[in-house]
Amino acid sequence: MSDESENPSHEAEAGPPPADGESTPAESGRRKLPAGWLPKHGNPKAQAPVFVEEPPPPPAGNKRAWLLGLALVLVILAGASWVLFFRPASQPLPESPGSSAASPAPPSAEELRRLELHNLRSQLRSALNRREWEEIESHARRILEREPADGEAWHAMGWVFEKNRAWDEAAQAYGRAAEAGFLRPQVLLKRATMLRHLNRHKEALADLEESARLDPDTVVTSNLILICRIQAGHPEEVRTEVRNLEKIGLVGYSDRYLLGKAALELRDGDFSAAARSLSDFRARVPLPLFAALIQDSYFDPFRAEPALRPFLLLPE
Repeated sequence: MSDESENPSHEAEAGPPPADGESTPAESGRRKLPAGWLPKHGNPKAQAPVFVEEPPPPPAGNKRAWLLGLALVLVILAGASWVLFFRPASQPLPESPGSSAASPAPPSAEELRRLELHNLRSQLRSALNRREWEEIESHARRILEREPADGEAWHAMGWVFEKNRAWDEAAQAYGRAAEAGFLRPQVLLKRATMLRHLNRHKEALADLEESARLDPDTVVTSNLILICRIQAGHPEEVRTEVRNLEKIGLVGYSDRYLLGKAALELRDGDFSAAARSLSDFRARVPLPLFAALIQDSYFDPFRAEPALRPFLLLPE
């Protein structure tokens, strides 16, 4: 028998062939095998075409995620390339935890000297706050052995000499501190006080005027200049200033006028008038300022005068 008679039902079930360009429902979503395909067994004419299911195309979201992942990988690779090849030499790569770090270089002799001076200055300031005079002198001398031009140490030594009433040594120490530029206005005022104790009033006047130029707001300095001018042999300068203050109408209202007038009256021996001027002066200035000025050696010879005792003796 022929092959056609062996499978009569297949052709009957197959139905009419589809028109050109059309596909049967069974073919939708299937891929037809290429022409010339032969089955492994049986008659190729007796078997229906076999269609294989194709997987559906991937959704559009998967493609976007794939592109984002690729971009992230490229960014990571670019960063790694910069670290490996383009990193500046001043920024070395960090060492791994297991690698041994290089030991720091030992401090130099200059660094050790600066550290020692820093510690000595701290100890000196602490002793100054506690008014421990022996410690102050000890620390100051140790600093000067290592740094002969240290202004802070010279200022401390001047303070020690002043406490011991060594006026000449104190003036020299304050002078060295002023040369080093340490608290120059205040140090010049202190040296001027020491020079006046030594009756070197012209030198003291020069220091007071320089101090007032550097710090015009220091009231004590500007007032002491009036007294020092009289001591330095220039009373007429004080008289001129007092008269000028009188002309502009500051009589009784200017602290400087009242002090200058009292100093001139004391020099001229008019103690009653000086007492009235000092009384007005004391009523206008704070008590600490008045006490600081009255402590000046200029007033020492006049303390025994009965009219001046209430003003020249400091309050207890």
